[in-house]
Amino acid sequence: MNKNLFSIKNLSFSYPNKILFKNVCFNINQGDKICLIGKNGTGKTTLINILANKNQDYTGTIFRNSNYILMPQNLEDYLNLTGQEFIEKIIGIKDLEAELNQACSNLDNIQSQQRYNQLLEEYSKFDLAKFEQNFTQAIKKLNLKQQLLDQKIEFLSGGERQKIILASIMSAPHDLIILDEPTNNLDQNGIIALENFIKNSNNAFLIVSHDRELLKNIPNQILEINQQKIEIYHQSYENFLEFKAKNKNNQLTQNKELFEKQRKYRQKIAQLRNKAKQAEKSQKKRDNDKMLRDAKNERAGVVLNRQADNFQKRLDKLGVIRKEKPEFVLDFRIDNLSDKKSFLINVKDLIITYPNLKLGPYNLHLKIGDRVNLIGQNGSGKTSLIKAIINKNPAVRVNPQAKIFLIDQNQSLPNPDQNIIQNLELLTENVPKHELIKQSLKFGLTKNSLETVLAKNLSGGERLKILLIAMQINQSNLLIMDEPTNNLDIPTIDSLAKALTDYKGALLVVSHDREFVKQLNLDQKTTLD
Repeated sequence: MNKNLFSIKNLSFSYPNKILFKNVCFNINQGDKICLIGKNGTGKTTLINILANKNQDYTGTIFRNSNYILMPQNLEDYLNLTGQEFIEKIIGIKDLEAELNQACSNLDNIQSQQRYNQLLEEYSKFDLAKFEQNFTQAIKKLNLKQQLLDQKIEFLSGGERQKIILASIMSAPHDLIILDEPTNNLDQNGIIALENFIKNSNNAFLIVSHDRELLKNIPNQILEINQQKIEIYHQSYENFLEFKAKNKNNQLTQNKELFEKQRKYRQKIAQLRNKAKQAEKSQKKRDNDKMLRDAKNERAGVVLNRQADNFQKRLDKLGVIRKEKPEFVLDFRIDNLSDKKSFLINVKDLIITYPNLKLGPYNLHLKIGDRVNLIGQNGSGKTSLIKAIINKNPAVRVNPQAKIFLIDQNQSLPNPDQNIIQNLELLTENVPKHELIKQSLKFGLTKNSLETVLAKNLSGGERLKILLIAMQINQSNLLIMDEPTNNLDIPTIDSLAKALTDYKGALLVVSHDREFVKQLNLDQKTTLD
């Protein structure tokens, strides 16, 4: 039997006006490969922060019987460090060594001696030789040059930063490694390296991911957050999907049967109530029979109403039909685009320079109807090329008729501190407020939220809705998407892909999400070397 690493008992978490999950129980054992899934806003990030002891506002008990690490999703808090400094810091060995040396120099009292012993025990859990060996193997597998490791993180591309995180994962000597969307911004080589490492590792992993290819390849258990519950399924992702689909079909069948029973009971109750009323109103022509007639009719009405009451009790015992929330849908259409295959942008011998780095030359030609997948290894300049197009670099010729719209890695809106309508006003030009409200309501946003909810409080799916509203109003004929599925849940990703199925404009897409790329039916590839 594998060693127990974490044991979670009756874990609950809520905000003042919202319960995320309650009475959760599960275990994490050595060698477990667990993927945590659930819709946006259900509490995935909250749960992993609780498990990693970064959030203590919960009730219940967590027994942590091993060393563990939560890898950061991005490196925004570490921009002043070099890549190597980050790896050493996040693994924790350097900080622990420094703290241990400081404690060793001050052993004057019992408290300081106890603190030293505690730190020594923590330090002994690290296998330093293993860390050095893992680190050497990681930088070799990922082809990370020392020049890149010595660079400040602020000068690295999103993909290069993700490779630094990946090197940290592959170097970690911890028993449990917790990852939050680890494939965001990774190129295909990086994703394959990550998958192979996790598969062959003896460590336990808890992974939040929307990447369906990774979900198919990695987990032996699925942890699902749904309707304030967290349930563990000891099976692969594909078997989990089959199980859920079967349950859904069974539920639909039960709902149909229940609806039919309810319909028959309601019909019977209505018939009995109607007969009771007719009996009470019934009259005979002969007056001398009036008293006897009234008594008979009254008794008949009482009996019929009693029968109706019995059927009502049976109806009440049937319970209610369980209704699932409707699937996330983006009602997105741009109908007035020209079918004429005129050019939109032409990139000719574009060169981009950074300190100690030169990218290019790049060439790209886009016309109406093109659906292009922009691919390349991390650091090849995909995002840099997109920025050059958006900023209209002199090497980029743009058709005056081109209406370009960008959805970036974070589904960014112009001003996080302003409300939805204010952001839509920034994204569009000279559009009356009532028209913005009208279009927003079509996308399922509520009128109250448009002026009361700030952009920084919206989920990725909600920000995506606002961007597509603006794109639809602007009648944009070139949509550029740079890792648009980052931080989106699977239903929202599927909805975005379906919404763009009939889009007649041009698409230029950078995406690590292999399933999303297939769904978009991108028929051209442009590779940056």
